[in-house]
Amino acid sequence: MKYALKDDIEQGVIDRARVELLNQQMSTVTNRLTLRIDERRDLDAEFSLILRFLLKSFPITHESITAILLHNNEEKFQGDESKPVVARFGPDAMLLVRDQLEKVFTITLLLSDPSKWMRVYSQDDWRRAYERHLYERSEKANLARFDEYHGVIAPPALEKLRLGLGISDGQKEWVEFKYNNPGRDLPEALRGNKILEFPTAGLARKELATHDSAAMLNRLYKEYKYFSGYAHSGAIKMFAQGMSDRLLKVPQESQEKFFQNEILGPAIVTSYCASAAACTETFSALGGDIDLLAALTTQWEHLKKVSLFANALWDLRGTTALPFGLT
Repeated sequence: MKYALKDDIEQGVIDRARVELLNQQMSTVTNRLTLRIDERRDLDAEFSLILRFLLKSFPITHESITAILLHNNEEKFQGDESKPVVARFGPDAMLLVRDQLEKVFTITLLLSDPSKWMRVYSQDDWRRAYERHLYERSEKANLARFDEYHGVIAPPALEKLRLGLGISDGQKEWVEFKYNNPGRDLPEALRGNKILEFPTAGLARKELATHDSAAMLNRLYKEYKYFSGYAHSGAIKMFAQGMSDRLLKVPQESQEKFFQNEILGPAIVTSYCASAAACTETFSALGGDIDLLAALTTQWEHLKKVSLFANALWDLRGTTALPFGLT
């Protein structure tokens, strides 16, 4: 079903004061949600820890995004408008914005069925770690200085982790067979022992097709696909980085407008919106007190004033997930 906005925003300028306010709100909401997770003694300990770290990573990654956007632009954005904008580093921030968006899918999927998806989430990481051990051990087999690590240190550590994650002997053998026999059919004895891969955004969206968040996730996925052009070194990223190249001869004024409208604004706003969306899903699943609800709806209220994207996400999910919030 197609969605159309009903009203325009008041103004789309995010000045320094508003950025500071939104940063504070992002931290406040994530901190209160982590306290809510701590209060829920009924949650699995590993799930609680991962969910806590995922939520806390939003302000951390947002700070990294800001650091890239400000690189060589510090004086300009601290008040010296005479300084020309340096646009070539900004496109790299878009990779981290994509990460912010993907975490919304990860969190929503984990919350939808913690016992199922936490197993996949943790076992998939062990598979990658074990595969890395196998190929590094092979590559460095003739280098004596790695013998102790690959023969004595790494194997018991990986084995302890495997057993702790409930990975069977058959699953371990499956990984070894797939690594040692690329392209060959699995023997009958190993069928049914596959270690599943944790879904990335596109597959997670399909898994959550009937979830209450489906409409919001569909909108987020459109944004995720756009930002993926920066992650995959697409033409859009190459053009954005090349704006300041002498061969293109782009006027400084045009570079400034491009940076403001296509890099700086979208990066900051999308990061805020991803954090608010993830926190909304967490609140919807775990609940919380009136202070948490107030902080979260206030964050949405301020985002809606400066972002049409925030308005769309609110209409598609916030109005139902936070029924006592904004109208």
